[in-house]
Amino acid sequence: MGMRRRTMAHAALTLTSLLLPACGSSSAGGEGAAASGGAGGVGAGGAAGASADLDACEFADAVFAPEIILEYRVTMDPALYEDLKANGNDEVYRPAALQVRGGDVAEDFEAVGLRYKGDYSLNHCWDDYGGVRSYVGECAKLSVKLKFNDVEPEARLFGLKRLNLNSMSYDDTKLRERLSYALFNDFGVGTARTAYAKLIINDEPPLLMLAVEAIDGRYTACHYPEGGDGDLFKEVWPRPGMAEAAVLEALRTNDDPDDEPDAGAFVEFGNAVGTATEATFVDAMAGFIDREEVLRYMAVDRAIKNWDGFTAFYWAERSHNFYWYHDAASGRFDLIPWDLDQTLWDYDPYMDPVYRHAERQVPNWNVKPLSCDPITVWESGGAVTVIPSGCDPFINLLAATSWDEFAAIGAELLAGPFDFDAMDQQVTAWAAQIAAAVDEDPVLSLQAWESQVEYLHGVLQKNVDDFRAHLEEGYVVEE
Repeated sequence: MGMRRRTMAHAALTLTSLLLPACGSSSAGGEGAAASGGAGGVGAGGAAGASADLDACEFADAVFAPEIILEYRVTMDPALYEDLKANGNDEVYRPAALQVRGGDVAEDFEAVGLRYKGDYSLNHCWDDYGGVRSYVGECAKLSVKLKFNDVEPEARLFGLKRLNLNSMSYDDTKLRERLSYALFNDFGVGTARTAYAKLIINDEPPLLMLAVEAIDGRYTACHYPEGGDGDLFKEVWPRPGMAEAAVLEALRTNDDPDDEPDAGAFVEFGNAVGTATEATFVDAMAGFIDREEVLRYMAVDRAIKNWDGFTAFYWAERSHNFYWYHDAASGRFDLIPWDLDQTLWDYDPYMDPVYRHAERQVPNWNVKPLSCDPITVWESGGAVTVIPSGCDPFINLLAATSWDEFAAIGAELLAGPFDFDAMDQQVTAWAAQIAAAVDEDPVLSLQAWESQVEYLHGVLQKNVDDFRAHLEEGYVVEE
């Protein structure tokens, strides 16, 4: 599947009032870069960019080597660091020096941009505590974004302009998110690569993080070698009568006014959904999507109980945590999974009949519900609601016309990446890899983590059993 380049709005901080501490010398790659086939520091920014064009995928392999835990050592002016901790919900990049070490990698940057990452988490950790940063629970450690070309436009880390370091604060096992990304990729649904990492800021103790590949233009060039210059959209959903302005707002590549961005193809996609019926849907979508690929996406999404994913319609007009990529070669739109931190629970908090956190059970995607009224979730009388995904015309018609194909694809998933023994072995291996890093992390408790990892083995078996039962449900019309 595809990738995208996301152009981020950036409120610049000047360096005039602060002396940026150097973090080693700027290198042209050094031993590590030579050994791994690339250069990444500020001094080698141009070389890194050129090499990335030669092989956009393999050049970044060093960052996501599965057996290596890279160390990202950040040196930031103490006053700036205190400002980040106090006001990090402003999503402004602060300048910092960076060293990246591990295995054969040894990359130095005189200056990169760093900010906290998150939507709900940043609002929660500040706004829910009166605007003052909380360090309680999941707020003790926040995800960060590194922007390598924030100060030096040509700087790259093995071709990467950006990298996400996710805190995994909502997962006591530190395994679910990585396993979910791996399941999509292993089942032929392309998405970000991941690897464990350590983050050290100003000689503080190391924090265990998950490095997650950015979905951007380099990603699309990697996964779409014949059509990598297409349009990438974040969280816009095909519906009839879409305004071009709303589609363009979701554009993450080719969004410069000089590129003359065009929302017409996606608007046409939405209108085709709006006029389709059960009798015409399959043929109507043939020029817009690879239906088997979408069903493979849906299979993994339902298997991992991704309750905060693209079946979560918090708004009537769109769902959540995904990208569409318009393949410039095929002309079709591909779905790309994103933000998989709320997966592989032992229950779905919206649908589970016993443990759900909703005023009533939210119907699954295969149900055409009697009512499309929003359903309050999490708090009785609260502001967060979910509209059943079966009320969306695209998802409803997909389920109504493709259930037998979906069930066959689901059986393939159960016999492949979602086999319990395969997942159990992967979890055991990754747990062994990060145990020492968990023990080093001042936010984590090794004993509590070990208990949660042991519990996860049983959760995985329950997820397998629940997904097998889901495949037997069929398409349901509520009466």
